[in-house]
Amino acid sequence: MYFLHSPSMLLFWTGLVVSARRFDTQVAVKERSVYYDPYEGLACYCKQAESEDQCPDEKATNVGPNRYRMFHSEEKQCCKLSYTSMFTWKGWSYNKQEDFSLCDNETKNMSESCCTVEDRFGSFSIRVSSVTVTNFVLKNGGSASDRDFRKSLPYFYIEDIIGATDFDGTPVNMSDAQEFARLQLDQPDRYAAERSNSAYIHNGRRLFCNRGLRNVPRADGTCLLRKSSDRQCCCQESLIKPARKCMAVDGAPVDVATYFVEGIYTRRSEHGHWTGSVSMRYNILTFQSDQREEKMPTTISAPDAQAVDHPKTEANESEMMFNWAKMDQWSRRCVQQKMVEFVKSHSHSKRVRAGSTCTRVGKVTTCRPRYRTKRWTTHTQEYKSECIKYEYTRACPAGQGMYEKQIPEGQCMTEPSASNNDELQLVEVGPLSHECPDMHVSGLAGNRIFSAACACSC
Repeated sequence: MYFLHSPSMLLFWTGLVVSARRFDTQVAVKERSVYYDPYEGLACYCKQAESEDQCPDEKATNVGPNRYRMFHSEEKQCCKLSYTSMFTWKGWSYNKQEDFSLCDNETKNMSESCCTVEDRFGSFSIRVSSVTVTNFVLKNGGSASDRDFRKSLPYFYIEDIIGATDFDGTPVNMSDAQEFARLQLDQPDRYAAERSNSAYIHNGRRLFCNRGLRNVPRADGTCLLRKSSDRQCCCQESLIKPARKCMAVDGAPVDVATYFVEGIYTRRSEHGHWTGSVSMRYNILTFQSDQREEKMPTTISAPDAQAVDHPKTEANESEMMFNWAKMDQWSRRCVQQKMVEFVKSHSHSKRVRAGSTCTRVGKVTTCRPRYRTKRWTTHTQEYKSECIKYEYTRACPAGQGMYEKQIPEGQCMTEPSASNNDELQLVEVGPLSHECPDMHVSGLAGNRIFSAACACSC
């Protein structure tokens, strides 16, 4: 089992310092003005192993530091962490090492391996020459026993990529595959969890095999860089800018004076105290209805002065008609507060004497006290602040209404081809990588120019 954690990080967890480090780096964590070494009482132990089959990644029956193994093919060593205590069984043929270097990390040579890199936005599969797995320790308390031992997912660097296969079976050479992965990392919202770690940036940009490793032949159709050709929802940036404005419409009221509405305060007796309440004649919806705002049209069609004409489209966006939806025409703000009384209940309980229980054995009588739980409730007078007077103000002048622009749907664009040469297409930004054309944003989450306002039905 692998856990996705970076080997060098400093986290905060439930108020305690959680520390981790590479074994070749001496790190002490200061907590409550005392320094603790998260590797206190540990050592690296190794034994001879001819192949990886003799050194499984994980021994699930074990708990603690000796659960995970590191295999080194050149040294033919199988290594693990373990406690140095003489009462801890280390296993047959394991020898203590002078340092942690062989228990730090393990590099696997995987010329025929497929690694799937995945985040919340998508995934791609790629072939790598080697991957690295790292042991690390999470320190989550103030003593040496409060430690959590982990092993990272396999990870690799851009330079470890040796090639890929596209969705249609076309081979992708090493340089194109590396550039594709580099462009994925350049997206600002991709792999954000790793980017937030300063050690990640310091050690170079690396990619994690989120689904582990699979040894597959090159002809296998399951290790694909892309699942299909690129297709994105693209929206012209000027058209999806939100807009609200006052428009002259039929049915708009001519009386737009500011109104003040005051509530009625009442109170009643409760448990020897007072409970008050404020009742208002209007809320914002009923007030608008009373002002006959429903006489205005629900939607209207009008141009947007902020829209900019795109030179590569036939339509003139600056003259394009948009649908506008009617909004709330009035807003309110509180102009007077009142302290409102209320009664707060408090529950109490205690154990009280409730007689005795006696038993007689022969001529000897033994009694012991009996208790019960007494419960009762007390009440106190409390106060809270509530608004008792509101000021209602109309958003627009007489004869006009407030409307909001409805964002139009975007356009589904595909990667460049001869068949759609006369239409707007995606722009190639690198090997097998495309994005929306200039003056457009993308509706694809995780994209460099993503906008949540851009949506399509494709």
